[in-house]
Amino acid sequence: VKLNTDVTVTMTNILASNGIVHIIDAVLQPPESTSTAASTATTTTSTAASTATTTAAGAPAPQTIFDIASQTATLSTLATALGTAGLAATFSGEGNFTVFAP
Repeated sequence: VKLNTDVTVTMTNILASNGIVHIIDAVLQPPESTSTAASTATTTTSTAASTATTTAAGAPAPQTIFDIASQTATLSTLATALGTAGLAATFSGEGNFTVFAP
């Protein structure tokens, strides 16, 4: 799946106790113009991007989004960003979040 025409979703449906994480290959940037937001947000489906719902460890686990980010090497950027922004506690607590993380 492509987002904003140049960001690819590389892994989907990593379940957390407080939401779900989708791994992407680049940082999502807002569209340059709000008038093009609808057309830019259109996604293109790729058969390779379709995966089964799983957790980061491959088995059901009640980890939070911050737990998963801080324990997964490929999500170190997300863990650092959440810590720097003061959002580690938010993403360690209850919620129903959807995260696209590079």
